[in-house]
Amino acid sequence: MNPRMLLSRLTTVFWVLPAVGAVLAGAAALVVVRLDRAFGGDFGLLYGGGPDSARAILSTVASSVLTFAALTFSITVVALQLASSQFSPRVLSSLLRDRWTQAALAVFVGTFVFALLVLREVRGGDDGFVPGLGVGLALLLGLASIGTLVGFIHHMAQSLRVVTIIDRIHKETQRALDGWYADEADPDADDPDGAGPGRVAPGSRRLVRSDGDGVLAWFDRAALVAWAGRHDATVELLVHPGTWMVQGQPLLGVRTAEEECSVSDLQAHVGLARERETSRDPSYGFRQIVDIAERALSPGVNDPTTAVQCVDRLHSLLRRIARRELAVGDTVVDGVVRLRVPVPGWAEYVGLCCDEVRHWGADSVRVHRRLERMLRDLLDVVDEDRAEPLRAQLGHLERRRRDDVAFEWEATAAAGDPAERSVAGPG
Repeated sequence: MNPRMLLSRLTTVFWVLPAVGAVLAGAAALVVVRLDRAFGGDFGLLYGGGPDSARAILSTVASSVLTFAALTFSITVVALQLASSQFSPRVLSSLLRDRWTQAALAVFVGTFVFALLVLREVRGGDDGFVPGLGVGLALLLGLASIGTLVGFIHHMAQSLRVVTIIDRIHKETQRALDGWYADEADPDADDPDGAGPGRVAPGSRRLVRSDGDGVLAWFDRAALVAWAGRHDATVELLVHPGTWMVQGQPLLGVRTAEEECSVSDLQAHVGLARERETSRDPSYGFRQIVDIAERALSPGVNDPTTAVQCVDRLHSLLRRIARRELAVGDTVVDGVVRLRVPVPGWAEYVGLCCDEVRHWGADSVRVHRRLERMLRDLLDVVDEDRAEPLRAQLGHLERRRRDDVAFEWEATAAAGDPAERSVAGPG
């Protein structure tokens, strides 16, 4: 794993930012105490009391922010439990990456460490020493922690709204799609990234098998391309990112004329995990939104409005890739395909967005109406070679209306929500 990917993964780990906050606060406390000793602790504007008052202030700040941190953990656990039961267990990873929660814990843990380290320097008696600068800063950090707690509670209240959760997944998926698929480009323009048609390297095909069980969560594109270039090879991922792998199952195919090169070295550039990641598997973002829609359409919930909001975001994502190249992801260097990555095609994305929502929303006029509006809008955008999956989905909707006389489509469509009945024009 290259340093950039390692940094990206560390920024998504829940405890990293609080740990960084604790280290920085500890270093700041040591520096502040040295400044206090250098200036004799004379910082009357920040603190002008004695050692007993300093101990009381620092102890109060430390105990208070520790309580704040415990409260933050409790609220976060309750939020995760609620999100898992009400929306989908798949959204938990998105909530755990929430920077507001991590930043709040970093402030609380950092303030606690700062107050404790300054507290140990307070001395009474004839040779007493009161770090006035440290006490004053600890007091300011305590006040900042109160504001952070209020902001955190407000943020969590907003984060648990279903539309906020859907939007967060929607934005993550947009970024992933932009990273995977280039914008529609002029076919006559030069390709600066070296992606495009190319020939496969000569030689026999050798397999690299999975060394464990797990989801294909990431691969180091730059490292794989560099390895292929050194050995005049073509490396091919044999499964889509996000596919569950079993130990011994073929994972990579390598074509090279160098019989002596060790293809097992490629294992270091491919990683398995317990769960898919949207940033490296855009279809997982679609899956999470579809899961929320399915949960909303379950008999125990029966919330078609949430399902319609999910279809809104699916519509946006499909429109984003409607005219982009979605074929095999080839990385070509000097006319030779160095890396080939299979990616979902247009029909797969359309099926993922429509099939399950249409099935579980079979009795919901609003869901069918919103799906139809999405499909007709996409038909106005896509080229003819991508129209067939959309027409097939419209055919399924039409058969549902025709076969079930209890499905009072026309009557309810006339009385439905105007925002859901309107159909956007072409483009």
